[in-house]
Amino acid sequence: KIRMGRHPNKLPKVSYLSIGYNTAIAILLLILALYNWWEIEKTAQTLYERETLLAQQEAREAMTAAVNRIRLTEKTLANWDETRQQLMYKQYYPIWRDQRVRSAGLVPETIDDIALYDRNGRILAPSDNKEPMPNKMPRQGGGTLYVNEGGHIHMYSFFPIFAETGGGQLLGYGGLAF
Repeated sequence: KIRMGRHPNKLPKVSYLSIGYNTAIAILLLILALYNWWEIEKTAQTLYERETLLAQQEAREAMTAAVNRIRLTEKTLANWDETRQQLMYKQYYPIWRDQRVRSAGLVPETIDDIALYDRNGRILAPSDNKEPMPNKMPRQGGGTLYVNEGGHIHMYSFFPIFAETGGGQLLGYGGLAF
């Protein structure tokens, strides 16, 4: 008897082997693509974290440098004899504020306005500037104040001015607007 059909020693058809081989390759490629995607996401997250840390560090350094420049400007103005004279002889204060301080090169261009205040925190003379300094210091003793006016943030820095460098009798206060 001759039996029809598959012979026990007969190999599978080439088309079946080709489909199996291609399926295995496709699965391997999919696994490789998923692994690469995972590695790229992990690298992107690491880069984002590093960039965030570096940006925070850069912002801290920039703020420290800005604060140091502000403190240096305050110290320079507070120790300048002409500043002390304005607190004692107020009649020339507007000329000093509007012309002399800037022409002397003591303040950077980033400062929008300058003011001097008496010992009680009242301004010596209001400015004609479009965004003038407050007429009264918000708190005695100096410090920094941030004011949000119509979505625009103003920074004011106030500092004491003494009759002598390093202390002594309080003559008044200085104020800077940024």
